[in-house]
Amino acid sequence: MSSNLKLIRLHTFDNEAIFDNQFKDEIIIDEQSEIALQSISLKRDNTDVLIDASNSTITFQLVNGTVRTFQITHGLYSKTEVIDLFKQLNETANSQLSVSVSKELGSQVEFKINDDDKFEYNTKQLGPLVVDDTNINDITTVNMQTTGATKALSQVLEQTTGLLKDSFCFSDKPLISGCGLARTRIRNFLPNGGGNPSSIGIALTTQIEKLKEAGIEFQDCEFAIRTLVDGTNPYQIQTNPTTGFVNTGTNPVRYQTATNITNDVMEIQLNQGNIQIVVHQHGQPANILHSEPHDFNKTYYAVWFCLGNSTINISEFNRVFINPYDETIQTTVFDTDNDGTQAYDSVGAVPRHTTKATFQKLEFEAESIANYFGFNKTSFGPIKTKDFQVIAPSIFQNVLHSDNYIVEMLNMPLDSYDSLSGGRKNILGVIPISEKIINHKTGVLQYEPNEKYYISMNNKYKISLRNIRARVLTTDLSPIITTGLSSLNILIRNSKN
Repeated sequence: MSSNLKLIRLHTFDNEAIFDNQFKDEIIIDEQSEIALQSISLKRDNTDVLIDASNSTITFQLVNGTVRTFQITHGLYSKTEVIDLFKQLNETANSQLSVSVSKELGSQVEFKINDDDKFEYNTKQLGPLVVDDTNINDITTVNMQTTGATKALSQVLEQTTGLLKDSFCFSDKPLISGCGLARTRIRNFLPNGGGNPSSIGIALTTQIEKLKEAGIEFQDCEFAIRTLVDGTNPYQIQTNPTTGFVNTGTNPVRYQTATNITNDVMEIQLNQGNIQIVVHQHGQPANILHSEPHDFNKTYYAVWFCLGNSTINISEFNRVFINPYDETIQTTVFDTDNDGTQAYDSVGAVPRHTTKATFQKLEFEAESIANYFGFNKTSFGPIKTKDFQVIAPSIFQNVLHSDNYIVEMLNMPLDSYDSLSGGRKNILGVIPISEKIINHKTGVLQYEPNEKYYISMNNKYKISLRNIRARVLTTDLSPIITTGLSSLNILIRNSKN
């Protein structure tokens, strides 16, 4: 039987890759014919959105009465800027969150492209992780122990070397990148050092391997605060590992067991995009000893230490807000809402947290930016919830990857099926998306299958056509955005015995 092979070239300038071609000559398709994709060429629109003063604003809230607003940097955004765009969204949004807002403390906002290539917005919050030596999954102690209801932290064997690696504890879960802190309260501090290198404090380091190997030194810490020798000496802080600790102008005020409920509290905060070293003292406002912009490219881990006399140098209520999206978290030992209130009622301005459900929302200023991210509306919420999630209904078109594109014939019934639509779909071919067939800088896609796969048209009789229609879709059957000329070449032949 003769194959009677036909080559048909379709073209379009439609920006959603819809082919609708009229032919002057009649195209006769024999009964029981087959069709195959020969090749396709199109140019994806690689600058999908212009951000300017009309559409750059995004608004969100984690609790009623505290509306956060930020602007996306103005400019053209294409596939090559997507990573930087989402980095900007995350850093700018999280830099709005304040430790003075109880719902924002311990919260982290997340913008991302999920595994389905869809825009996803999340807020997530955990209470602070409790430093407890029984929580071996998330807290590691080196010559340290916790005791009592307040989980008072002290040395097991007294070390007077002054070396951090001799007596410390840490969490291998990273510090939150939203709004949080690492905290310690002095329970008791040696009133007279007697020459010993006595100190109590907290630090942040990026050196997780040195922590795990128990080889951590003070010079490995990027931020730290500590008491020194005794209460007559000022607090010391470290903000540069090279220069080491320097004296501040602030001395401990309360640091004895008799006054422990009003004793000094030391914190290293991530607050409104800044790393801040803070001391809270009885009856006084928060004393910010140091503040500098947070480097979101760095991952910090909290370290607590008590050095010197093991029976007198003791801290308690040691806490840290860890990244709530960390999938390796195993503990359930988190501070409750009431714990923070009871522990610090008599100390001025200590940040409180709450993990209760609140009214949360997300809003885009303009339809253009909402549509760019895959939404068909601009506002979501307010919804009363502990954690909040919004997922776009459509695929984010400017993503750098996709499983495949689908070529669908619109006026030719084909013997093909699709599970996403739940039945028959006139799919001519599937284009696997990879760097080999699409240039992500130019957006040009060129594809020709190595082997032609012919699909039955199941036509019992001859078909006469002067119009052929087709389109190209994403994996979720949404249209793609193209620019310029797109061309589609198809082959039609008689079926063979």
